Amino acid sequence: MKQFKCDVRVCQEWLTKPKRPLQGKSPFKQLTINADEVMDMLIRMRTGDFS
Repeated sequence: MKQFKCDVRVCQEWLTKPKRPLQGKSPFKQLTINADEVMDMLIRMRTGDFS
């Protein structure tokens, strides 16, 4: 929630929409497969690393 400035709507949208870095899976689905990938994505977002 901190990453999304406590905006529940934005957080839910981010969790449920497919993401290219997660091979087209939503972060919510990817959490059940490999939570580390989702955490890495959040860290890259926080630090501005979009490579």
